[in-house]
Amino acid sequence: MTEAEFQAQVRDRALRCGWLYYHTHDSRRSDAGFPDTILIKNGMLIAAECKVEGRKATLEQIEWLKAFDSVRVTRSYIWRPEHLDEITTLLGAKPEAKTADQGPEAHPAEGRLP
Repeated sequence: MTEAEFQAQVRDRALRCGWLYYHTHDSRRSDAGFPDTILIKNGMLIAAECKVEGRKATLEQIEWLKAFDSVRVTRSYIWRPEHLDEITTLLGAKPEAKTADQGPEAHPAEGRLP
């Protein structure tokens, strides 16, 4: 069985069981190691790397999976350019000075999903 065939079987089962399913079809332009399958249902997120016999996970893939395992809090946002100061604050970096062409301050909750 190829990884593509295995991935198709995982996708079919996930969708039949009501999971939200995401798979990056062409990861060559993505950050190395990000899991190829993300599933969400009933408050659970599964990050999975699908491998077949003879194929091993890379160090980057293992690092991403360990990072997903360490997650204890999640937040969801719709981010827009006008939220850059809030994004920077959330990410822990010092915000850049505002320039005149950046417009008014965005409301802090504006980017947060309800």
